[in-house]
Amino acid sequence: MFTLNNPVIIDLASALVLLGVVNIAWSMFYQFRLSPVARFPGPPLPKFTFLYEFYYEWIRPGQYYKKIHEMHEQYGPIVRVSPEEIHISDPLFYHELFVPSNIRKTNAYTRYARGTGFEGELLYGARPRNLINHDTCIQLDIFDLIATHEGHKIIRDPVENLYSKISSHEPDIMKCAQNFCERLNQYRDMNKHLNLSHACLSLAIDVATTATLLFPSDYLSEPTFNAKLFDIQKSGLVHVPLFAHLPLLARAFTSPFVDFIASFIPELRDWNEKTRRQTFRLELREPAMKLQGRSNVWKRSSIASRIGKLIQQNGIFHVSHTIETVITHLAMNDSQRQSLKDEIELFWKEHPTETSSWFALRQLPYLTACIYKGLRLGASSMKRSPRVFPDDDIIYKELVIPKGTPISMTTYYMHMDPTVFPEPQNFDPERWLKADANPLMHGYLVPFGKGSRACAGQNIAWMQMYFAISQLYQPGGPEIELFESDETDVRLAHGPTKSV
Repeated sequence: MFTLNNPVIIDLASALVLLGVVNIAWSMFYQFRLSPVARFPGPPLPKFTFLYEFYYEWIRPGQYYKKIHEMHEQYGPIVRVSPEEIHISDPLFYHELFVPSNIRKTNAYTRYARGTGFEGELLYGARPRNLINHDTCIQLDIFDLIATHEGHKIIRDPVENLYSKISSHEPDIMKCAQNFCERLNQYRDMNKHLNLSHACLSLAIDVATTATLLFPSDYLSEPTFNAKLFDIQKSGLVHVPLFAHLPLLARAFTSPFVDFIASFIPELRDWNEKTRRQTFRLELREPAMKLQGRSNVWKRSSIASRIGKLIQQNGIFHVSHTIETVITHLAMNDSQRQSLKDEIELFWKEHPTETSSWFALRQLPYLTACIYKGLRLGASSMKRSPRVFPDDDIIYKELVIPKGTPISMTTYYMHMDPTVFPEPQNFDPERWLKADANPLMHGYLVPFGKGSRACAGQNIAWMQMYFAISQLYQPGGPEIELFESDETDVRLAHGPTKSV
């Protein structure tokens, strides 16, 4: 019979404790002395363990971006923020780091996909592989396809080509914007208040699926703007940092468990069924897009389903929140709102045949300034944008960052830099219209990222913002008043979910 005083139990426990101590000691020695990034400055804890990041992302939700900012104030413009990752806070270096594919190969940081539900093989610790030679897989998913530079390019090129056909998208996206304004007019006629966040999210999803899928969604027609679905998804997304830091075995069971729970929620069950029936537009399914002799990834129904989910969970927040931010601030400022309405009314009178032209609308200075301000305040990602450069060392000042090291920057602090944007929390479109405007503003405004992994759908996003706002503030548009809310309801407060 075994008891706590049994010598075998005591010896086993002692051995396990000793093994744990040796493992911790070796890990500390490696991280502080042998790691390729050991010499970079930063506090000891994040150098040693990912649990430091977990604390500021989960225990104190979404606050790691603030902690990183404090690290830079103490240690300088380059800081080690995890056992693997280097973070740089130097806006002038941003455009040197995030470069086109013809300048430098760029891989994704595989750890950053954890917890999103799109990591596939990488969930099990597999290293990213070239998609061209990727013939077998455990569970192929979105991040498996885009993790490497070559795989990402294969997926991105046809998408970028599709989204670049501006004239073919304009009628469909304008129709979505008109549907958006029509729904707001219905609420005006009924003298009812609405949730603007849900309305803008519905618009963004309809636009994204219209540009990508053969049978787009029609979220704007739903009576409540899909309030229950968005609230459920939001409550689930806040758990991403927890899922990301679970041990390997626990992560393997997380996705099936979440799917099992979702099957009992009617809104999620219906949503999953809709995404399973989605088909990409013909431009993405043509035989010319085959991947060097392999079957065309765009014809796989499972991938269409995953892309549909990715759009609705991750690909629409920035643009929807930008539109919401612009509407909110204009509702609080009669002078700014009237300036925009006057500019649009004059354009409507002088150019009645060009009101559906994105190119023409871009020439309106005040409308453009409002969108710039909305993007700066509403699309400032508080999450880092890590990249891995497999073939090149990165030189920052006198420091050499070894190739293969995850390197990140945070656009939020570029958008909120008071030296370039005085009183950065203010919504002041006039800032962009001054004759002596700071020339650095355009370089510091990077809502869609830069380089080979910048947002492939940014043309669609720009078009959506111009169409939605111009339609909303055209003559006869709805008068919007805030109901029990103010600018704090659209002010970014914590880091949103990770971007794939």
